[in-house]
Amino acid sequence: MEEVSAFVMGLGVQEVLGYLCIFANGLSKLPQIRRVHETQSIAGLSMTSILLELYCHGMLTGFHLAEGYPYTQFLEYPLLVLQNFLLLLLLGLTTSSPLLPTCAITVASTAIASMAVGAVPKSLMLLAMSVNIPLGLSSKGAQIAAIRVEGTSDNVATAAWVTNAVTGIMRLFTHLNSKVAPEPLVLLNSCVMIVANLAVCTTISIYRGRKPKVA
Repeated sequence: MEEVSAFVMGLGVQEVLGYLCIFANGLSKLPQIRRVHETQSIAGLSMTSILLELYCHGMLTGFHLAEGYPYTQFLEYPLLVLQNFLLLLLLGLTTSSPLLPTCAITVASTAIASMAVGAVPKSLMLLAMSVNIPLGLSSKGAQIAAIRVEGTSDNVATAAWVTNAVTGIMRLFTHLNSKVAPEPLVLLNSCVMIVANLAVCTTISIYRGRKPKVA
């Protein structure tokens, strides 16, 4: 314990927040994965939302790897990508439709690897990231729509959305105080996604405990 305390005391605020973001996001989707596994139901969940989120997190992962950012500034993104992979596979198995998840995982893995090894020019990466904001908003909008269509949010775990909102605020601070000059596009994306995640959290809260709509 003394060694751990000494390690924490030796870290600055930025490093501590960075590790908190990584740890929190690295576990954030596990409650949803567990819930789908236990219920074998995708009620209230949006496959479109997950795919769009995978694109956004995948682009951020590839960009930060290619640009050599410190791992404490972005490691939560590849962890979120891996969790989305697992969630997609689980949804595919639950619906007996594994083809789309498998194709999405293959394409995303190839794109991230290509960016990480420097095969994609920075200008092209920034162009791909320029749609992160509209796609990220569409992802959150699709999840909100799925909850409203279902009529209840009881099958939707809140943890990931709350965690994303809170750690988004912390990550914004680390970007602003980084030794590596942050891309304005990354900062803008962080601000917009904080608000969007809070909107999903609000929707989940409003629809929690309601009865599903009868088809």
